[in-house]
Amino acid sequence: MLLPFIACKKNAQFSDKPFLEYKAYRFVNSQDTTTNRRSIEFTIYFTDGDGDLGSDDEPKDSCDTSINNFFIRYFEKVGTNFVEVQPRDSCLPFDSRIPDITPGGSNPVLEGDIITFFDYSGFPANTDVDSIRFEFKAIDRAGNESNVSVTPSIPAPGR
Repeated sequence: MLLPFIACKKNAQFSDKPFLEYKAYRFVNSQDTTTNRRSIEFTIYFTDGDGDLGSDDEPKDSCDTSINNFFIRYFEKVGTNFVEVQPRDSCLPFDSRIPDITPGGSNPVLEGDIITFFDYSGFPANTDVDSIRFEFKAIDRAGNESNVSVTPSIPAPGR
């Protein structure tokens, strides 16, 4: 789930290529004891100079991931190296979709924070993991890819 918070600056000058910068994380535990869902909430700062970040495309079916435009890669530290962990279900990828957030008016500049959640129920995948890391990337409607924004090493949940 993505929650974009937007602030437009009248005279801001940003690249037409989206820019992402990791800001913060926090662990969130569900109050629903029947599901025991656990999440990590991430705050990612973003800019987009031409305002074409996000999409209103709808999925063709329940497993349609072609509309995703916000990509998350998850890594676990095994030994001294971070190893990428793939989603357990191809219909439930780590990726998601930023909705169309094109600003109205004559100033198309977008700047704000994206709040996204990673459900870590069942993770870490390996029992000897003491830290995890994430990478984020976005693609706008013109196909421009953002930089890859990387979190610092995060203590593994429950460690």
